[in-house]
Amino acid sequence: MQPKSGVGEFLGHLLENEPYLFEEAVDAQITLLVEQVEAAQEQPEVSDESALVLYQRMEEVKMAERRRAVSDIMYYSILNKFGVLGVNLVEPSQLHGIVNLGPTNLTALTKGVHSGEALEMVRTHLMAILGPAMPQDSGSMYSTAAKMSKLQGAQMYAASLMFGYFLRRVDKRFQLERSTGTLRSTEETVRMLEDLFNSAEDAEMTTSDPDEAPVTSDETKAPSLKEYIESFDQEKLVETASLLSIESVALVQEYESVLFGNLQKLQQEMMDVVGEDATSAEDLMKRVMQAVEDEAVETLTISYADQRRLVLEAVAFGSFLRDSESYIEMSASVPLLTAAPPMGQPPMGQ
Repeated sequence: MQPKSGVGEFLGHLLENEPYLFEEAVDAQITLLVEQVEAAQEQPEVSDESALVLYQRMEEVKMAERRRAVSDIMYYSILNKFGVLGVNLVEPSQLHGIVNLGPTNLTALTKGVHSGEALEMVRTHLMAILGPAMPQDSGSMYSTAAKMSKLQGAQMYAASLMFGYFLRRVDKRFQLERSTGTLRSTEETVRMLEDLFNSAEDAEMTTSDPDEAPVTSDETKAPSLKEYIESFDQEKLVETASLLSIESVALVQEYESVLFGNLQKLQQEMMDVVGEDATSAEDLMKRVMQAVEDEAVETLTISYADQRRLVLEAVAFGSFLRDSESYIEMSASVPLLTAAPPMGQPPMGQ
C-alpha cells in the first residue's frame, strides 16, 4: 500500500532504511500534527465573507491531509510491529489462482501478539472460519486445499481483521478491570446486589449478635475472557466491534482493496453470476459453489495451512490497528482521530 501523505513517505523510508529511528519519528510526527491542530483552533478574525470562505476551505484541505497522515502513521506502525515479529505480510501478487504463501512463524503470529486468554478466543475464531472440513493433522493442513471465490477470501480476511480489532479492545478492557479489582462474575454481581438489598431490610429488624462474624460464601471465581465477552449485551458487542475512527475505516478499506482487488467489482461479479432470485440461503450457497466450481468468478485454490496463515495475519493486523490507534489517542494532547459511527455486527467467532 502506497503512502498517502508526506508523513507516510517519510515513515516508510525510515522503516525500510533506518528502522531504529522509527518510533522516535512517530512521536515527532504526532507532535507536529498536534501543533497544526492547535494552530487551526486559533481562527483569525476575517471580516470579508469571501476571505472567510477561502480560509475555511483551506482548513478543510489541511484537515483532510492530517487525516491521511494519521492513517499513514497507523499503517506504518502496523508494518513496524510485524517487522519486530519477523513476519512478512502476504503480498497481493500471492493471492491469485493456486495460492502458495510459503512458510511463516505461526508462534510469532499467535503468542507474539495475544495474551494467553485471548489466544483461546483466536483458536475458536480460527476453527469457526476454517469450518468442520479443516484437517486435524499438520501434514493434511498443507496437502489439503479448498477452492473459494476471491470474494470469499476477502470476506474471510475482513472478518478476521475485525475480530482482531475487537479482541484487542475487549482484552485490554478485561485486563484493566482485572488488575484494578473491578472484574466480577455475573453471579458475584447478582449476589452483591442481593446482599445490598437484604442489608437495607435487616438494618431495622436485625436480632443477631453484633459480635457474630458475618457468614461469607466461597470466593467467587473471576470470569474468563470468554465469559466476560459472553456477558456483553448486543449493544455493547456492536459498540466494541466497531472501528473507532474514520482513519481506521479508511485504512482497512484501502488495505483490503490492495490485497484482494476492487471488492465492489468482486461483489458485482458474483451477483451477475448467481443472480438475485435465489429462493433460500441454501439455494444461494449452491449457486455460489457452482460459480466457484465453474470458475465463473475469480477463484483461489488455497491449502488449509495458508488459510490459517491468512486468518492469523488478519487477526494480528486488526489487533495492531487498535494498538496504533490507541497510541495516537494517548500520545496526542488534542484529538487527532475523527470519530466514526458504529459499523457492522460482532465479528465472527463469537
